Amino acid sequence: MRTKSNLKKLLEDRQMSLYKLQQLTKISYSNLHKYNNDETKRFDNEVLAKICSALKCEIGELLIIEK
Repeated sequence: MRTKSNLKKLLEDRQMSLYKLQQLTKISYSNLHKYNNDETKRFDNEVLAKICSALKCEIGELLIIEK
């Protein structure tokens, strides 16, 4: 099983850029880029909380478990 980031789809659905998300969350652009391209091996709880807050979504919408 693998945990996958769904950030790219959430941003597309909300017509929001990665740059705008960076402004809202104050998370580094390079870190968000890794989440956006599903290049993150470990997910930071604080980062996830900030992203979910900015996108008004639940953690289950942001992270997907693939079998």
